[in-house]
Amino acid sequence: MSNVSDLILRKGPFASVWIAGTSADKLGKKMVLATDIEDIVKQILENQRINLVLRVSGMLLKGLVVVYSKKLQYMLTDCEDMITKIKLSFNPSSI
Repeated sequence: MSNVSDLILRKGPFASVWIAGTSADKLGKKMVLATDIEDIVKQILENQRINLVLRVSGMLLKGLVVVYSKKLQYMLTDCEDMITKIKLSFNPSSI
């Protein structure tokens, strides 16, 4: 049986989600973009050997929501930047 602390330490599979759930300000862009939300959800749901207490699973779920929200913010910012660049490239006064 796996120990919960092994899963949430820096190299554990749930480390980024745990950091996001407990202290979102320590979560960097690299860590957010490297987190595979679907994979982590599958690991939480399918791994019957890990007996997660309600508080730990709640923090992991909160972390997943924070990571998902940050990924959406990054995507929105990228889309807005792209729209601005497209509008500027088709502006006749810039030629």
